[in-house]
Amino acid sequence: MKNKIIKKEDFGAWIDSLAKKGRVVGVKDKEAGKFEYADIKAASELRFGYDVTVTSPKKFIQPPKETLLTFKLGHGADGQAVLESEALTIVGIHPYDMKAINQMDKVFTDDNKDTNYLERRKKVAIIGIDPQSATKWSFWASMGAATIDKGFDLWLTDLGDRYYVEIGTKAGDKMLGKAKTTDAKKDDDAAR
Repeated sequence: MKNKIIKKEDFGAWIDSLAKKGRVVGVKDKEAGKFEYADIKAASELRFGYDVTVTSPKKFIQPPKETLLTFKLGHGADGQAVLESEALTIVGIHPYDMKAINQMDKVFTDDNKDTNYLERRKKVAIIGIDPQSATKWSFWASMGAATIDKGFDLWLTDLGDRYYVEIGTKAGDKMLGKAKTTDAKKDDDAAR
């Protein structure tokens, strides 16, 4: 899959179209200087210049509360497993959060598979982005979490007036197929 370039105005229109078709979660303002992952209705709500967020994207893949089983009491008691999942796109994940999601994928896939987690994870599309700013307290680079090479569907690098888009999966390639893009050239690769 060939990496792409998308102009920022085209990126905004593409995100708007995704938000009209389904649930999109992204990083947005919570309060002065604080950011959170929350539902967005338009690309204009997204904030990519954040360092860290108050909430983690993990809550959309592994919610803190979920119904696992429903049952009836009494004679002939009956129980039913519940699988709650919905299609979802998460936009703006940084490498350190992607690394954590990759670790969760491994934990919930190895040995005792968590079917609820795996069902939700299959329906989550991840559009990550390289950090654009960091505070003096940031330590993710020293933890080996400054870059990532797997787990995402699409990965963005800000190149000023455009984004360099690394395609991580066939689903990401298909999703990006609805956006106005061009193939990345050697000078784009170098700029990245």
